[in-house]
Parts: sequence; structure tokens; C-alpha cells
Amino acid sequence: MSHALWLSMLTFIPSANGDDLARDIVANKHKKIGVIPTVIYRRGDHEATVSPLGPRGKVIASSIYESLIHASQHGTYKGQFQVVPERVMRSALRSRSLEDLSSPQKLQELAKEVGGADSFLISSIDEDLSDMTVRNVGVGRGFDDDQSNKSNTTVAGDGDDKEQGNKNKAILTQKGSTEVVDVKQGVVDSQSKFSDDLTLSKAAYQGYSWELRRWNGNQLENRGIDLSGNMPFGLGASWEKEQWAHLKPDLRHPHADSTFPYPVSVKVSGAARDPVTVENKRVIELNQDEEFRMALGNDTDKGVYVALYIDGLNSINRLRVEPDQLELMNHWHLPAHQKIEIEGWHDVQRNAGGKRVGTPTVSLFRIVGRGESVAAGNGFEDNIGVLTAIFYTVGMDHIDQPPAGRGLPSSVVGVGEGARTNASVSSYRGGDDRGLMLATWTFHYRTKDQIKEIQAGTSNDLAMTGHQGDGVSKGKNEDSDHGKDQGTKEQKQDNSNDDEGLKLDIGRGKA
Repeated sequence: MSHALWLSMLTFIPSANGDDLARDIVANKHKKIGVIPTVIYRRGDHEATVSPLGPRGKVIASSIYESLIHASQHGTYKGQFQVVPERVMRSALRSRSLEDLSSPQKLQELAKEVGGADSFLISSIDEDLSDMTVRNVGVGRGFDDDQSNKSNTTVAGDGDDKEQGNKNKAILTQKGSTEVVDVKQGVVDSQSKFSDDLTLSKAAYQGYSWELRRWNGNQLENRGIDLSGNMPFGLGASWEKEQWAHLKPDLRHPHADSTFPYPVSVKVSGAARDPVTVENKRVIELNQDEEFRMALGNDTDKGVYVALYIDGLNSINRLRVEPDQLELMNHWHLPAHQKIEIEGWHDVQRNAGGKRVGTPTVSLFRIVGRGESVAAGNGFEDNIGVLTAIFYTVGMDHIDQPPAGRGLPSSVVGVGEGARTNASVSSYRGGDDRGLMLATWTFHYRTKDQIKEIQAGTSNDLAMTGHQGDGVSKGKNEDSDHGKDQGTKEQKQDNSNDDEGLKLDIGRGKA
């Protein structure tokens, strides 16, 4: 039985979408299903978990998992099937490869290891389909007051595509599917489809790099969004979706702009390491056993908040949370004309009221073998090799918001850990609300040998090669997930995190 279903990940509602998925599971008499905890990325005949999705591959898979958990415990399908715990699936997949999902024998072994699953749900996104998903958008205009945000969807090459040009078209949606595989029969017995609508926050988390806005005195200037008036300064997910659709073409990586006011660098042994350029990405050489620091600067008269992600995990408390869902307490505060060097994972304990308790600790960033990495511990290592800093305004003072009623709805290798020491926490912030995204800066990291392969054109790294181009106007994701042989890990004393599938992609240095 096959049931076609479009899941919008922007407005993912576990109860509704879970019921639709559960209907097929129950109809096919499955009693225990395991959800593969990442999204497989397809480009032509190639499949990989190392992809332009970056850490979002696991976020999307987790949303689907949570929807099935809800459906199995509530409503029409309550008690009719079980879902293998996500941490059990992650643990079982640590030593397995993507090819195992194509082997009936390997699937049966995996099913036994996770407690007798009779089926698996596998999610994938097809780049070829996603690349052709475009939406007509009026340049510099946005939605009319009487227009909903459901723009017409067209396919590249249809109609007057050439006449309209790239400037009033944008890649807005990535298309994917979920397949339920019957372990005993070794066949797909149901399939559902989902669409993942991109926003500024999602694109930043995937690894895009650009500057959107910049302070000029007390005036916040628009630098990257092709909308008129104060629409580039609309706050919230719905505005971010519209602003993403209107990014100016050919935005440069901030590293290419000598006037960019929030410099980012990766320091090894006290010296900043220069990146190499691959298309519009910047790739840092980091090799096994090297420890590094993330150096952030603020050359403006205004303080900023910074969300710092290492292999998709927030550097404070190692949370796998997308930027639009990240609590303020898990940001760094960078005052005007200040610099900071972040040397590792910061663990900050807080009570139910958000007040800090105990002594925060820091575990150094250290590159380790990929099999030992923190992110690798989550299975299929889909998010190793990307370092992202996202800069935001502190509050919304001196920022004019768009008027209400504009037709937009309400907002709806890796790195491991080094030796653990006490940490100064003067840079953690929990005051004024986070405002608008100013810029996002991503460094990808690879080993020396991997960079040589990429430069020679012999690499199979889908995140670093292929269709990604030199700018946002082509709608390609720029993130990089990881190198073949490196990653991050935690020291033995922190293996309690293994039970929750939360190993980091950066290694832990020595005391």
C-alpha cells in the first residue's frame, strides 16, 4: 500500500503528520518501526549522508520520529505500533554504513539489534527535484496585503522562466520522501513525500554564508535582501521565509569582504589558519589530534549575540537545535569593539527558572578520528566538518518593523571534547531579546589530504562538490558535513551522553 503525503517541515505538526504516517504503518501490519535518524541526500545516482543539508538532516529525521511517537501514544493509532527509541537507533548505526540500508541481510541484523523491529522508516531528499522547485516572487515587492504566502510553484524551464530571470525566482523548497521498508520481505511497502521550506535560519544552519544587514551608527542598513521599505527588517519565521526568497543574487562569503565587521577565524596553536576557497565556501585544514579555538570579533558600536555551532551542535550545552529555536541563554554576547576566543564546549547547568547553578565547565575542541567523534556517535556522521557563527542584533531598538497586515501569517571529521576545566561565563547572555540576523559565517573543515582531493576534483564529498555554485542566487546549499576520517568525541568520563546519542563532532583535548 502506498500513500502520498506532503509534510511541511516549516509547520511540522506531529499529531497530524504522524497520524498520516501511522495509517500506512498500521495498514501494513507493522508492530515495531525504527526511524533512521538522518536524511539521506540523493544527487543523481549517488547517495550520501554527507550532504548540503548539513546538521539539518538529523533535525528533519527527528521531527518525523517525534511525529510517530505522538501518533503511537495518542489518537486513532494509540497502542497499535511501537517506535524504536531514537538513541537506540543511533547507537546501533554507529558502526554501520549507508550501504547497509540496501542489504536485506544487514537490515535484518539491524532489526534484531534494536529489539525486534519489523520495519524501518528511511527519509531522503533528492537534490535534482529540489533544484527544480522554484517559486515566482516579485522583485522588491513581497506579498500584497490581500495575497497569501502560498506563491505559485513552477518548474525551472517551464513557461517564461528565461524572461523572468533568476532575480525574481528562488529555491524555496527541498523535496524528499519517506519509505517504510518491511524487514522480513525486504521491500518498500509504503512511501510518503515531504517538503522542507527554507528560511534564513534554516539556510544558515545548513551552511550558507552571507551578510544581510549592517549597522551604520544607529541605522540598521539592508545589504542582502531585495525587498523595499522596511520589509527586509521583518522579524519571525514567516518574514524569514519571504526574505530568503528575496536574497540578492551573488552575495559573497563574509570572508571575502575586508570591511565585514564581525571577523571569524579558526586558531590552531595561537595562529589563525587561512582557509582555501571551494566555490563560494571556505575550507579550513584541520587534522587529527589538532586542538583549535573559534575567534569572534565585533568591530561595531553595537553589541551582538552569536549562535556558535560546531558540527550542528551549539557550543553551549551541545544542543542540536536550529537557530530559530535556540534559547537566548545559549548564545554568546559580544559587546561593541570586543573579541572573544571560544576554546571548547561549554557546559552550563541551569535550574527550571533558567538561573545558572554550579560551576560551568569547558571541554577543548580537538579533532579526532571520525569513528570517535561526538557527531559520529549519533549515527551516519552526517554533520561533521562545519563550523558556523550566526550574528544577531541585541534587541530591536532603532529598527523599524514592517506595518502589520502585509499578508504574512504569524510566525509559526568531527569535533570532540578535550580536557574538562572550570570556565569563565561572563560571555553568556540572558538579557535583551534576540533581534534580527545580521550575518552568518560558515567554515568547513577537512584534512589536508581531503582538501587535495577536493581541489583535484577527485573527491566524492557531495557537500563540497557538484551543483553548489558561487552564490545564493543559484539556490544551492553550501554546507559541508564532514571528512572521511575525522570527527569529534568526548572523553570516557562523559560517556553518559552516549545513552542520549549526543556525542560531539569535536574531540576533547588533553589537560
